[in-house]
Amino acid sequence: MTSAQATEALPAPSARPARARQSVIGWHRLRLLLIAGWLLLAAGALGLGERTASFQELETRVASGEVHEVTVVGDTLEPASQGYATVEVHWREGLVRHVATLITAQPRRAAPNRNARDGATVITGNVADRLRASQPGLRVESADGYPSSTSYLGLRVPTWVIWVGSGLSLVTLCLLVLGPEPWRATRWAWFWLLGIGFPLGMIAFLVLSGPTPLPPPRRTSRRFTGGWAFLLMLVLSNLGRAG
Repeated sequence: MTSAQATEALPAPSARPARARQSVIGWHRLRLLLIAGWLLLAAGALGLGERTASFQELETRVASGEVHEVTVVGDTLEPASQGYATVEVHWREGLVRHVATLITAQPRRAAPNRNARDGATVITGNVADRLRASQPGLRVESADGYPSSTSYLGLRVPTWVIWVGSGLSLVTLCLLVLGPEPWRATRWAWFWLLGIGFPLGMIAFLVLSGPTPLPPPRRTSRRFTGGWAFLLMLVLSNLGRAG
């Protein structure tokens, strides 16, 4: 074998480091995309979500003139009918959406028992008429249905928000397991911290576990370990339930 052939047979010495650098860059870009995705999802949840309120709170806002338009969703009872129906009232105050659930019953004793009401207010008569009595110029719209929703970040949000959040959670977990060794905490430590204050733990991992505009840790050898993270998760969980 000639020297030229031996040289050609040898792999390029920089091929493997170059691939490693490209892999790290790819994971870093994915992490930045996930940060943007979580922030956009949180903004969407806040923009589209509704804060749960009571019907008494709505009546106070209507009487004070803070609310000028509401949407009533659900079947309303006819004056001569008997029984009960569950109704939702939706309104907006500034940038914040609200929703109140109530039960209209004729007569009042036709309403379900207290345990079945789930905190809903019980009234008799028409919801729109009762609200207009406090503000005659109130605009009341009726709707047969409303997009399906669920609870997220303490708000009622469209169901698709949960599906997007589940997808982002899965990709974030894949980054933790398959990506580069994270900064500031071990993989097990970040695993326990991911679920704290969902999705705050997810965002904290993405921001603190690798290169960002934030300064890097001075000593990468000393990291938060899984045992301490597990204890921290238990303490914060108990504090959350106590609160």
